[in-house]
Amino acid sequence: MSGNQIDQPQEASVVGWAGRFVGTGTRRWVFFGAVALVIFTAPDLPARPSLALSALATLAAAAWCLTNFWHCQEAHCVVTGPGWTLLGIFEVVEVGLGHSLIGGAEQLPFLAILCVAVLFEVCWRARFGTKAVGTKAAM
Repeated sequence: MSGNQIDQPQEASVVGWAGRFVGTGTRRWVFFGAVALVIFTAPDLPARPSLALSALATLAAAAWCLTNFWHCQEAHCVVTGPGWTLLGIFEVVEVGLGHSLIGGAEQLPFLAILCVAVLFEVCWRARFGTKAVGTKAAM
């Protein structure tokens, strides 16, 4: 029995878990609706709680996109996963400092990363006819 035959069931179960985690339809919209709500209401709080909530929402969105990329390899996740992870780490540093380094405008880089990701996926799909960057079918 080759190594691939042993690894495939394990990979399938992990990818299956990822698919259950990210879900589809309503669960996805509720999750990102909550992320948007937190990101756009957090600035009304004092600096440290605002930055902490922004970091939490940004890192949650990043985890979702990284898991989604692992599951179905959608092109936008190539940008949003690492981009939001780096932004979330930056926001955690800001929490430690106790103030924003970008004037409390943490929503702007979040949205900029999203816009770049959507543009990347549109270009990818126009060029390759699919939104998947790997061999898995886009879901």
